Amino acid sequence: MIERWIKESILHDEKLKKDNNINCSSNSNCSTVVVLRPVVVVVVVVVVVVVVVVVVVVVVVVGLVK
Repeated sequence: MIERWIKESILHDEKLKKDNNINCSSNSNCSTVVVLRPVVVVVVVVVVVVVVVVVVVVVVVVGLVK
């Protein structure tokens, strides 16, 4: 499901790039908007992975202590 979501967001970003090229080629602000979303996706994925790893480590440590 996450992979599908990432693919959809990449496709969406490609569409945004095309739209931005059409309606604001002179405006430099547009490119930052396009660059931002993949970065947000990566950050979200990294945060989710970190949380999962922390939860697993805590469960293992608690299991060992008991």
